[in-house]
Amino acid sequence: QGVVYNEMKGVYSSADALHGRLAMRALFPDNAYQYDSGGDPAAIPQLSYEQFAAFHAQRYAPSSALLFACGDDPELDRLGRIDAALSRAHAH
Repeated sequence: QGVVYNEMKGVYSSADALHGRLAMRALFPDNAYQYDSGGDPAAIPQLSYEQFAAFHAQRYAPSSALLFACGDDPELDRLGRIDAALSRAHAH
């Protein structure tokens, strides 16, 4: 089934972790905190490769990135490096 599937089965085998997941779903029903980043092992086997690839293409793209920067380097230099990196990523 895969590494992520087996890892998530391990996570969901702990009573404390399962309780935490259920609490997050109850406390945050309308935002992303309700979801487990690794996926629910009960749903993973039903996910097709095409669904996985479409989700990955939509969510794991430079256009969905949020960047935070701090430091005493020149801001325009930093923004130029970020622009160059995102441009290279967008080209692929």
